[in-house]
Amino acid sequence: MNGAIKIFLDNPIIGTGLNSFSFVYTFYQEKPGYFSINPHNYYLQLLAETGITGFTVFLVFILSIIYLSFKAFKNSEDIFKGIALGLLISIISSLIHISLDIDWTVVAIPVLFWLQVGILMSIYREVNFVDTRFEKNPITDKFDYVKKPTLLLISLSLFSIPLLNLLSLNMYTKSVLTDNLNLSEKYIRYAIFLSPYPSAKHHLRYAEVLYDKKELQESLKIISKALKLDKFSYHIYKKYAEILVSLDLKNKDNALEMLKKAVELNPYAHPRLYSDVGDFYIQYFKDINKGIEWYKKGLEKFPIEQIFKYEAYTPGDRYELYNIYKKLYQYDKKNRNDYKSKMDFILKTQLKENSLYNNSTITETIKTYWELVNKGEDEKNTYY
Repeated sequence: MNGAIKIFLDNPIIGTGLNSFSFVYTFYQEKPGYFSINPHNYYLQLLAETGITGFTVFLVFILSIIYLSFKAFKNSEDIFKGIALGLLISIISSLIHISLDIDWTVVAIPVLFWLQVGILMSIYREVNFVDTRFEKNPITDKFDYVKKPTLLLISLSLFSIPLLNLLSLNMYTKSVLTDNLNLSEKYIRYAIFLSPYPSAKHHLRYAEVLYDKKELQESLKIISKALKLDKFSYHIYKKYAEILVSLDLKNKDNALEMLKKAVELNPYAHPRLYSDVGDFYIQYFKDINKGIEWYKKGLEKFPIEQIFKYEAYTPGDRYELYNIYKKLYQYDKKNRNDYKSKMDFILKTQLKENSLYNNSTITETIKTYWELVNKGEDEKNTYY
């Protein structure tokens, strides 16, 4: 909730855009692991994403619905009065509960909500003698020629947008799963074409395919489009940096800035973002001290003492921390004993048996590592 409030205060007029909270929140995240794609308060989410402008429109609309629903209850009789009361209580309950949870992110709940609103409006029209039929009016004779096609267009949109999104997702999945680069490119182009809205994720995948095909200039163009669509995704920044240095090593300064920007916008996403910057300094600038500095920055943001608090949300962080300590063991020889003890701690301690992520691949890999140590494998050769 605090993140949503901060986003709103930084973007008070029009917000950051609908459905953008999960992308923008990473910049406002204050501790590792505790990431959420929504603030568990729809009103705060609406303020963050649409600002005071969108929130005001929504509030007026909702208050109008409540007012008309109350009139439907008040003016109806017999069985309609009971139905109207039940529906009124239901929609008010939903409007209260979305301030506490993520109800409306589950598609069935808002569909049910608006269905109930529709029934209440029908009762309101019935009891207030408002005709709902499409009848020609001598004064507004031309209105039907606009009204019917508009309603038809809205209906088609409500049906076609989810369908196109599903087809696009299917093509995207095929692109990821196939090993044939030509087929993969074909599928991802279809996915982009079918998507009812521009998708940074689709363009990132397209850039990755082109990069694997060694079409670097075209890959650079596509990754630039992806970055315009989502300026917070660290995946995009990393691929952008990779493409830049592959094109020309003279681009290494710009590539490094891309990796640093990913860290700036996602300070608590994952330890590997800091590791990526450190690796880049060592690999392309031969600057071990800078590399060590960035490894340690990652450890500051992701303290090993608190790993049990956040690894349930991001179980891969345990393995990423292990890799950072492994690199520090290699490059910072003065503190090797400390790094080795931290590595041992990471390997020995495990998630609780009832953890949701206990059977994850990463955790199982770490368990396998430690089993090898217990069987008498040479620890130094195995890990270092």
